[in-house]
Amino acid sequence: EMAEQYEAAKAENRTIYLDADDLADLADWYAVHHKYAMATEVVEYGLGIHPDNTALLVEQAYLFLDTQHKEQAKDILERIAEESSEVKVLKANLLLGEGKEEEAEAILDSIDDKDDLANIVDVSYMYIDMGFPEKALTWLTRGLEKYAEEEAYLAVTGDCYYAQGLFEKATFFFNKLIDKNPYNPSYWTGLAKCHFSQQEFDKAVEACDFALAADDKFGEAHIIRAHSLFHLENETEAIQEYQLALQSKSLPPDFAHMFIGLAYANQE
Repeated sequence: EMAEQYEAAKAENRTIYLDADDLADLADWYAVHHKYAMATEVVEYGLGIHPDNTALLVEQAYLFLDTQHKEQAKDILERIAEESSEVKVLKANLLLGEGKEEEAEAILDSIDDKDDLANIVDVSYMYIDMGFPEKALTWLTRGLEKYAEEEAYLAVTGDCYYAQGLFEKATFFFNKLIDKNPYNPSYWTGLAKCHFSQQEFDKAVEACDFALAADDKFGEAHIIRAHSLFHLENETEAIQEYQLALQSKSLPPDFAHMFIGLAYANQE
């Protein structure tokens, strides 16, 4: 809804006021959908209204990390005076990227409220994204009793098990999430990825269909659906899906064209 409001205001050339946390959330939403140009625009717009706001600066640093500009992310971190938990997680992320695991863990250990759901989720995703899903489990265990039915907790747990290749366990959590919120395309796509990884391509296509019914522009679902159709030797539909993924900018052009080329090659 915020994205629609922001884009409508932009199209009509009028100013829209959102508080700093809302703008940081909006930028994160664009980043999750691989719309990095829009995410960057929102952060810069936000910093124009809320100069040196910590949430916006942290989001800007992550955008630099997402787009492989690590030095710029470090520069942003140096501008942040606050020592909040989200800033500590960002510092740990940069240290892990440099192979400084002990220093990263020391910073995370200094977080005051380690049992807070937001902190558990942030640290767990950091470990998952940096290739240490087994370390995420330690943090997830902290919240097992208190947050076992919270969507955010279930989602990061499903992603954690998927990252470890424990697809049956991950499937359990994605199904639980779907029961709670059947209109969330990311949960269906998570389930589709589990099926795909187990070579259950028909089931992967079906899960992607549900994801796209919820959001027909959800790029990751188009990618998984395309890969699954390719393995099912339905190259014609696979090509269409790759083209849709390309249009939504959820797949880099080089990769999209490579997969389309492979599909045409299979068709001789």
